[in-house]
Order: sequence, then structure tokens, then C-alpha cells
Amino acid sequence: MTGWHGESGNQGGWGAEPYGQDPYHVAPEPPGYPPPPPPPPRSSRLPMIFGVLAIAVIVGAVVTIVLLNRESGTPVAQPTSSAPPAPTSTPSTEPTTRPTTQPTTRPGNRDGWQTVDNSADSGLVYDVPPDWKVVSSTRPSGLGVDFTGTADYGSYQCESGTYVRTYATSGDVQAKDGKDLDLDKTVTDFAKAFAAQAFGDTAKVSVPEPEEFEIDGRRAARLAAKVTPRVSTPACDATEGEIAIVGVLLEEDGKPAGVAMLVVVSDVAGGPAEPKSLPTTVAQEVLGSVRVG
Repeated sequence: MTGWHGESGNQGGWGAEPYGQDPYHVAPEPPGYPPPPPPPPRSSRLPMIFGVLAIAVIVGAVVTIVLLNRESGTPVAQPTSSAPPAPTSTPSTEPTTRPTTQPTTRPGNRDGWQTVDNSADSGLVYDVPPDWKVVSSTRPSGLGVDFTGTADYGSYQCESGTYVRTYATSGDVQAKDGKDLDLDKTVTDFAKAFAAQAFGDTAKVSVPEPEEFEIDGRRAARLAAKVTPRVSTPACDATEGEIAIVGVLLEEDGKPAGVAMLVVVSDVAGGPAEPKSLPTTVAQEVLGSVRVG
């Protein structure tokens, strides 16, 4: 299927300094102040000479006492150098980021399969094979609703693009006007939208009539749409794809409250030799494991 390409944008640079002058400019002293007072008269140098002689006499007496103490063996206190205390290290704390909603996983009902519990976001719980990777990234539906609880299979790089062979993702929707949703129409609309989102707007999509059944006593509908993409990079792109989808009618206080859906988007043929595309029966097994959380 078509690759997931990140978008890069350019950040504009900061403009010139907004200040037209130094905000800490010191203004000149205003005129009109009286002139400074005259310097004080010079004092005599005699007191300074006597002070120097007195200091010399005191220093000589101290030196004589120290020498006498050394000769008599009396210990003299040595100056102690106190080193500054070693800085204490405090553990650094990493900046915390607000956690995103993550689906929980646990061993599935099938041998080796893992359960994706996305009941917090979509109201659904489902199983995927053990070699699928549950990821935190969302998947755009193409109808303004991002799906979560995503599990990928067969991620690969091809000509600077990142691709996956298959992914499962889930979400729930409500009518903007508050009216009841038509279950069959909702499932059909999202199958077409996911096909265009994953395989391109030019892909041909063949959507059969939904099959109605029940999940946990609730009305449900499922279908598998065949997708024929317009291939631009044969080494990377699938030549045939599938959108398998199941929708469950949600209720609140006995009244319809929207539709929860699980979608499995898969390559069926084409693309690189490895990883291989999965049989379509795997997608049906994933849809068959869905239950209301």
C-alpha cells in the first residue's frame, strides 16, 4: 500500500531586534548643578613616618618570638586549608510528557495471538497475530476521524518511503446532527474512505453489500472491499488490496449512540518479495475476534 510519509515544514526566523535603542542607556547629567567642592588640604607626612617605624618594631618582635618557640620545641599551630565542600549531586529529572492513550495488550483467545484492548477509545477489543506490532500512532480514516488501537504487520522501507503490508485499527463515530447512523451506510462509507487513504484517490474500489449479524447481542455489519490501486512504483506498491471492516451499533440507555468499527487494510498482491502479503483469511480472523469492551 502507499507509504506513510512525514511532512516537513520550515520555521520562520526571528526578526530584527525590536528595540530601537539600548534600554539601559544612561542619560547625561543635566546642567545647573554647583561645581564640586575643592579638595581637602594636604596633611603632614610626619605621622606616616612614625606609623611605619612602629609597624617595623612590632613585626621584629613577632619574628623573634617565633624563632624562640621553634628552638624550644614548642609546637606551632599551622594554618589549615579548608577545601570547599564537594558539590552534592541531585538526580536529574527528565521532562515529563503527557501520556497518550495506549491500547493494552494481553494474550489472545487464540494460541499465540495477542489481544488489543481499545475499549477506552473505540469500545472494541480484538485479537491480532503474534508477529503484528501494536503501535501508538493513529490512522486517518479520510472522513475526519482518526482511528487508534493500531497493529501493524510487515513494515518495510522502499525508495525512501515507509510501508506496511497490513494494519488493523479501530474507532467509533457519531452523527454530527445527533441523529441515528445507518449502520450499513456507515460501514460502506468508511470502507471507501480507508481505500482512498491507503491506496490513493485514483484506486478503484469494489464494495459489496454489507452482511449483517450480531456481536455480543448487538447489531453488526461487515464487508470486504476489493481495491485496485494505480501503481506508480512497482517495486514498492501493491497491485491489489483489500479493506475488511466490521461495524457494531452502539447503544446508550437503549438508544443508538453511534457505530464502532474495526478496519483491516491489507496488501493482497504486488510490492516487494519480502515481507510477503498475508492471505485474506487472516483479516477475516481478526474481524471475527472483535467484541464489545
